[in-house]
Amino acid sequence: MPSERSNHLIAACVRADTKARLRALATTYGLSESALLKTPIDRAIEVHPLAVGEEPLAVRQAARAKRLYVRLYRDDRRLLA
Repeated sequence: MPSERSNHLIAACVRADTKARLRALATTYGLSESALLKTPIDRAIEVHPLAVGEEPLAVRQAARAKRLYVRLYRDDRRLLA
């Protein structure tokens, strides 16, 4: 993975306890929180290299043809509603 510095930002809002757990995990690896989060992003892009805005036809067709069941926590159902 190239170690280029960038000013582009990807952000997510999480609960305080999630942030604390992420910070603790990053510390155990000797990384910053950002560096720890970049790893799975880089790997996902390597495994599925799509051009920006490109979505494979098979993915679009499969999304319409298959049924997906998801079990949600009560708080998540409230947020979804």
